[in-house]
Amino acid sequence: MKGSRPVWIGPYRAHFLGERWTISYVAPIFHQGFIVGVLGMDILFGTMVEQINALQVYDTGFAFLMDRDGNVVYHPDMEIGGAAIALDPNLDRELLKRRSTGDMLVRYDRDGQQWQLAFATLSNNHKVAVTAPVSEINATQRKLTLFIFLVAMVILALFTVVTLLLMNALTKPLLRLTSASKKLVAGDYDVELDYDGRDEVGILTAAFRQMRDHLKLYISDLNSRAYTDAMTGVKNKGAFTASVAKLEHLIQVTGREAPPSFAVVVFDCNDLKYINDHFGHNCGDVYLQAACKMICKVYARSPVFRLGGDEFAAILQGADYDDRNALLRDFDHAALEHNRIAAQPWEQVDIARGMAVYDPRTDKNVEQTLTRADGLMYEDKQRYKAMRNLGSRE
Repeated sequence: MKGSRPVWIGPYRAHFLGERWTISYVAPIFHQGFIVGVLGMDILFGTMVEQINALQVYDTGFAFLMDRDGNVVYHPDMEIGGAAIALDPNLDRELLKRRSTGDMLVRYDRDGQQWQLAFATLSNNHKVAVTAPVSEINATQRKLTLFIFLVAMVILALFTVVTLLLMNALTKPLLRLTSASKKLVAGDYDVELDYDGRDEVGILTAAFRQMRDHLKLYISDLNSRAYTDAMTGVKNKGAFTASVAKLEHLIQVTGREAPPSFAVVVFDCNDLKYINDHFGHNCGDVYLQAACKMICKVYARSPVFRLGGDEFAAILQGADYDDRNALLRDFDHAALEHNRIAAQPWEQVDIARGMAVYDPRTDKNVEQTLTRADGLMYEDKQRYKAMRNLGSRE
């Protein structure tokens, strides 16, 4: 026979120098096409046993050796060199003669307990098998299942927490933006929009912030136009009505226990009709503007209103209220000084004025204070007319 392929002839056991050996395989040696000998290799059986005993299988399981026919040639309860024995008479012999169990686990009885084994064939045709009690295998599986379950629960909890944090991070700016938009609709143009994120919500917030600022400027401009007298630049009658309403609300809130302190000064420009008729309405406008500047100069810390035509008013609070009598004298003195150097009749200012202080004992509202101030202004106007008539007769 030609060729040099190894030929399996074992495993066989043999004695050599007092030791037990097992033949792994032999290979024929050929010369000119004829077999002239064989080359074999043996392995010390004890070496294989040491390696088998070193295997740890669960708690009480173990590894053992079988021959090619499935007979047990060694396991931890056998002596080395003992006769081969059958693993379990009830097991299928053809199953044990297979080269391996593959993915299958073979179940059998041992000492009244269910065991499972798996085996594979070595290069020397020995079969290495591992076996363990079914209860230990299932216990390990249960532990593994419990461990996987606990890990899954921890992962789920972490996922839930992370999801909630992410949702809170996303929804909180949206909720704040929604609340701010409602305040904008309600007319609160000072609402805070302080989210500066670089995400879509941050871009939307920046757009809302820009819209808020534009609306605030626009509304402020509208309010300025709505409450400003175009010719003189001071507040108009609408603004005066709004200021009176605030004072009325303050009176209602505080009551008689801590009433607000304020005074109202009413002004009326004399001879406006005369100037309009004799010098034209342009000169009449110059006259009104000069009178308004005079009032604003003296009452620089108080709001001044043009109520219409030639009538003005100022509401005194705070420092101007405390200095109200001195300011009234300053106004009369300033008017005299202005008229002394005025070159044209329409540049002079002849203004009747009357001041009344809010008295919670007699005034039920601001209107009554205003009526008293208007009455004092009318008295001053009558004095001016009487002095002018007296001068014309002289």
